[in-house]
Amino acid sequence: VPGGVGLAPEIHKGFPAILARALELLGDCACGTGCPSCVGPMPRYDGVVRRAALHLGRALTAELERAQAPPPQIAPAGAFA
Repeated sequence: VPGGVGLAPEIHKGFPAILARALELLGDCACGTGCPSCVGPMPRYDGVVRRAALHLGRALTAELERAQAPPPQIAPAGAFA
């Protein structure tokens, strides 16, 4: 489906870059508390939405980095004997 579900594989491949850009927009916004430019339309901006979005984005970024890290090297059995 053009412009619909067919975009999911491309979004999946580009998710780390999309997330990085979203965090950049959230972190660099001059509003300080959250506004339509950084968190989108909301009925009330009290800073909670922006802080929550930054926290979630940073947690997702850390998890992506951890998931992409090579596994730790494990010494073969008997290596410490």
